[in-house]
Amino acid sequence: MSQEFVTIYFGLKFPVKEEEIKALQKKEHSYQITARKLGLDCYWGDFSPFVDEYYVFIGKEIGRLGCEEEWNKEVSEAELVRSIETTKATLKGAGFKEKPKLLMHFQPDI
Repeated sequence: MSQEFVTIYFGLKFPVKEEEIKALQKKEHSYQITARKLGLDCYWGDFSPFVDEYYVFIGKEIGRLGCEEEWNKEVSEAELVRSIETTKATLKGAGFKEKPKLLMHFQPDI
């Protein structure tokens, strides 16, 4: 059984439709393919204990905090700024119109 944790990303978040889950499980979803080609991180999961609320993130993973993940994480200002600028440029160059954000999502143990 997995434990609860928080996923921290700088990038974009998109809702996942039920019909997309199989492609994500096989690592064949278009966002996963794009991330691999661009050298970006990609993560997806269910972020609600009450209803199916799946999202996929594409960008730079800052960290995952929780019992089975890291307990804490430190990122220097220079490293964070470099990650933000690189990720913004890469996403824009790939044609994404959305503005990347700092995403912090709790993933419950469901």
